[in-house]
Amino acid sequence: MLDVAVLPLDGEGGLLEVLADVVDPRMRRGVRHTVRVVLAFAICALLSGARSLAAIAQWSKAQPPELVRRLRAQRFGAPSEP
Repeated sequence: MLDVAVLPLDGEGGLLEVLADVVDPRMRRGVRHTVRVVLAFAICALLSGARSLAAIAQWSKAQPPELVRRLRAQRFGAPSEP
């Protein structure tokens, strides 16, 4: 398993910068998290060993508030499975 707390998330070449160019295909209504935040959580969960949507949601929910803030999900907390 990888310790995602040490991944470069911000700044040039960081995960969040790379994901900033991804186009969000969802309709705006009801969107709580940007596609960048959802993908960042999913990628970190996958690198940590998660292998299903439920496992990604469980991993996301289990993260400390500091990592949730670093992944830019301050307002609503970590993304859930739905």
